[in-house]
Amino acid sequence: MDPTATPDAIPQEGALIAGRYRLEQSLPSGSQGQLWRASDRLAADAPLLLRRLGPEQPELQEHFRALWPRLQGLLHPQVPRCGEPLELEGVLWLPREWQAGRTYAELLQARRERQLVFGLGEVLLLLRQLLPVLAALHSQ
Repeated sequence: MDPTATPDAIPQEGALIAGRYRLEQSLPSGSQGQLWRASDRLAADAPLLLRRLGPEQPELQEHFRALWPRLQGLLHPQVPRCGEPLELEGVLWLPREWQAGRTYAELLQARRERQLVFGLGEVLLLLRQLLPVLAALHSQ
């Protein structure tokens, strides 16, 4: 039996959102909604990230409704593509491409465990990779 998420219920792994997105794993979430790793059944189960903003977050929903079209128009090879937002009975779901890799926090933790710090060359390399992305984001 396929579990299906109702908009007002707390979603569970395996739930199907809008008949399209299968929730696979709840991710650590902050103050900007609940994050899920999911798969898109209409795109050969391509992995994606889904952000869930509940009805208890109206200001955040408005913020993302205004921001999301600009992010959808952003085309940069290092920025994940944003999909069409879904609104289901007061819950706003925001899909974007999955971007595999380690987070900055994971990178720092691995360095701490090995008692390493970033050298000047590494910092410059990271900045060279990051600055074009920041320029593209700030242009929006």
